[in-house]
Amino acid sequence: MRRGEVFAHPSAPHRRLLLVSADALTDAGTALMIELVDKAPEGTRGLLSVPLAEYYRDFGCGGAARADRLGYFATARLGEPVGQIDDDTMADIDSALRVALDLD
Repeated sequence: MRRGEVFAHPSAPHRRLLLVSADALTDAGTALMIELVDKAPEGTRGLLSVPLAEYYRDFGCGGAARADRLGYFATARLGEPVGQIDDDTMADIDSALRVALDLD
């Protein structure tokens, strides 16, 4: 498991989650994930969403990564990845996470 990989939600397989934790934390058994949704919300929460390229729909990722929907899972609950987000999009997601968490 590596940062940037996309997984099906363990209890709702139609939903997609993006692994955003550092590899060292993931290797220790905890995965920090954000949700991938079909459409970014409006307003402030929408500002914390990163649009996803159309080709990510091929593995069910939807249209946006939501930095305001951060959660964690035990890595043992996650199956095999269904896709991978590219480095440029991950950089945008990193920026959105910094804003959501008020990090410099």
